[in-house]
Amino acid sequence: MKLEVSRKELFTAVQEVKSQVSGRSTLPILANVCLRAVDSTLQVTTTDLEGWLQVYVPCQVAEEGAFTLPCRLLEQMLKGESDTVELDGPKPDSDELTITSAEDSVSLRGLPAEEYPSFPKKQGDHVFTCESAVLRQWLERVLFAASTDETRAILNGVCFGEEDGMLRLTVTDGYRLASVETDIRAKIAKDEAGRQEIIIPARLLSRLHKLLPKKGANGIDMYRSENQVFLAWPGHCLVSRILEGTFPAFRKVVWKSDYIEAIGYVNRPALVKALKKLKPVAAAEADKIVFCWNGNLELRASSCDYGAAKMVLSCRYHGDPMDIAFNAGYLLDALESIPDEQIAIQMQDYLKPVKIEAAHSLNVIAPVQVS
Repeated sequence: MKLEVSRKELFTAVQEVKSQVSGRSTLPILANVCLRAVDSTLQVTTTDLEGWLQVYVPCQVAEEGAFTLPCRLLEQMLKGESDTVELDGPKPDSDELTITSAEDSVSLRGLPAEEYPSFPKKQGDHVFTCESAVLRQWLERVLFAASTDETRAILNGVCFGEEDGMLRLTVTDGYRLASVETDIRAKIAKDEAGRQEIIIPARLLSRLHKLLPKKGANGIDMYRSENQVFLAWPGHCLVSRILEGTFPAFRKVVWKSDYIEAIGYVNRPALVKALKKLKPVAAAEADKIVFCWNGNLELRASSCDYGAAKMVLSCRYHGDPMDIAFNAGYLLDALESIPDEQIAIQMQDYLKPVKIEAAHSLNVIAPVQVS
């Protein structure tokens, strides 16, 4: 393999793919990045065997080939001021690749590309196309609710479901739920049970969220094979396994409007500001903050260590007076994911899950015991 490539573009590509490097694998080669020169492109690939990330860097290829190098070491060696670098090697009976720039020359030991897991071939049914910045915004509104408990693998995922031809994203950890009805047209084939859903690991989608641009009209496409999904956007391709299992029937806990006993309409930014101010006082009591609904909304926080504090917010409230308590951290996660100014908080009683609704989004949070 011999080629010349922009140092900055290769450095950026290595920085992007290092998030997919396995930190817990017993296979040494999974700590490496695979570099493959094909035509006029350098394919930069990493995998943890749950997902693959490949970035395409334009280059001038003198000799095609492939090799793997330690990812984090390569990142360090690519730091510098030169415009381009030359990659050359490995020579026959050698395990070294030479990286040369106007500043320096270094030879790094690696492993043969033949030993690296093959990047899956893109195949399967097309699921949707949308602007990458738009998908990023929708993911931002649900990812916080994913579970990190690996004993309940299905709750570590984001459910991509089709409803009336549109894409809905839903995430739950068993204590809270976040769901958004997107404006993305989608087509998901039914499974044997008649469900139209794909469950993708949230950890991998968190990496995708960081890679996607905040602005711009570049498109992203999703394809689905039997057990994998492919997400392709300019210069990148992300492959993930599909989680097996049945996603919780979340609509059973999302009760109908007929069961609402009380509803409060609140300014979201004002509520976020108040919760952040009261949260330190409630730290010694598991961040518990009590909502006292009685015309206005009074927020109360107290603990033996720090004392007590309260704030009053104006709101529109319909229902009998009610005291209900929440974990402030969980509530802030939900509120900060919502872009709308006004939200509706719907309640049944102080022990049952509460719905927080805004345009296109729904959050369900279980209350905590009021002492």
